[in-house]
Amino acid sequence: MSGSNPYDFVEPYFTTSYFNNAYSHAIHPIPNYNRPEVYEGNDIIDVPDVRRPPGRPPANRHLSHYEKPPRRAMRFGNCCEIGHHNKQTCTKPTCYKKPPKQPKGS
Repeated sequence: MSGSNPYDFVEPYFTTSYFNNAYSHAIHPIPNYNRPEVYEGNDIIDVPDVRRPPGRPPANRHLSHYEKPPRRAMRFGNCCEIGHHNKQTCTKPTCYKKPPKQPKGS
């Protein structure tokens, strides 16, 4: 097997000579009789008019079926910092929130 020609084991259909013979003839496109033969420079194609649709614009774009909604940032209630941690691992001082207002008349 060693020293033998690899083309002896390949069908002639897969050789470059068959490929070149297949595409050696010119391939002519099918003529389109509705299209003009020569393009003239004064033919101008305008941009289509874009009008906003009526109504209120959407707040967010519609997500595709494979897209996940964006994650919201979590705020830790003890120190009011954004991030994922708990009471044991938090090293920041406690933030004090204003107490809720009492209803009038009580």
